Amino acid sequence: MSLPIGLQLYTIRDLMQDNFEHMIEQVAGMGYDVIEPAGLFGRSPQQVRKLCGEVGLGVIGLHVALEDVEGKLSAVADSAQMLGAAYVVVVMVPQAWRDAEGYRRAAQIMGSAAQTLSEAGLTLCYHNHSFEWDPLKESNGVRGIDVLFSDGAGAAVQSELDVYWVKHAGDDPLAWMERLAGRLPLLHVKDMADKPDRPFAEVGTGVIDMAAVVAKAESCGVRCLVVEQDSHWINDAPLESVRLSYQNLKQIVEGIGQPELADLNDRTRRRPI
Repeated sequence: MSLPIGLQLYTIRDLMQDNFEHMIEQVAGMGYDVIEPAGLFGRSPQQVRKLCGEVGLGVIGLHVALEDVEGKLSAVADSAQMLGAAYVVVVMVPQAWRDAEGYRRAAQIMGSAAQTLSEAGLTLCYHNHSFEWDPLKESNGVRGIDVLFSDGAGAAVQSELDVYWVKHAGDDPLAWMERLAGRLPLLHVKDMADKPDRPFAEVGTGVIDMAAVVAKAESCGVRCLVVEQDSHWINDAPLESVRLSYQNLKQIVEGIGQPELADLNDRTRRRPI
């Protein structure tokens, strides 16, 4: 198994703000193959691509707001191309749109944008949270996630499935990977601590069966595994969490198919902060 491992830079956002260049060097030094920016911290796409190239990192995708896809699509496409990214990822549906009409509108906007971006050699993806699993009023149990990934207006939209948020919604990440197979080029591997409030955790230290997730990834069309951890870092130090997640995920990727991997989560679990 040879899937590349990426880092969503939102994980180290405060550190990026203070010392962008040094953080890029740190991420590369840990072994990550690619990054996924959520904002460029005042740098141009050309500057970011040049810096990444110097340390051996690629840029897999660019996170953007839905409003940017709706009103600034040409600029978004230009940024992604200058970064050398293959994917443009919509981060979420705005709160004011989270009803049946809003989700339909979002699906239509993303569906149209996906067609336009494909002509520029780019793929549009949607990154989920857990609110998309909330049933919509007067919709007979239909949820936002059903609308976004229906066979209608949003059919051209791909997924960057976040397994933590699927679990947070009370659903099965593996089942959703199967459901989105063929529309799932990017996968956010984010773990959940075994605590009542279900905080984020480093990959391989929580309750999500990451070995099973990774084992299923390639058969579902996943092209890259992307680490993200919004908060709850080791010793409040994001770089420590980023390093441990890479080490654990790399071990999982390299060990797929080995019998002893079945208990990896137990062997690497630590007490969450």
